[in-house]
Amino acid sequence: MSKAPRAKAAAPPPQANPYTVTREFLDLLPDVVFACTQDGLIELANRKALAVLRRTEAELVGTPLCDLCPGDGGLRLRDLLAGCLADPSQVSHQTKFLAADGEPIDV
Repeated sequence: MSKAPRAKAAAPPPQANPYTVTREFLDLLPDVVFACTQDGLIELANRKALAVLRRTEAELVGTPLCDLCPGDGGLRLRDLLAGCLADPSQVSHQTKFLAADGEPIDV
């Protein structure tokens, strides 16, 4: 008695790369958005951030977010970020960042 050939099991669906999904989502947003480590180092910058700051992602990744602020703006932003970690309800803030040419940009 011959056995019928077994059907191959379907391959599991490919897993979405979280980085790609996050990148695509962030690039859809109309605002300047950064994803940072708890230490404030930039991991991702959306397309709007790159355009407004006239910088490449390679220039920004690994840079402390506070280093983009002119004057004492970095210190104020550092305090705000520390507060956000303690109380996540503080999620929006306007400040100035420096473009690649040193021009202050309102964000």
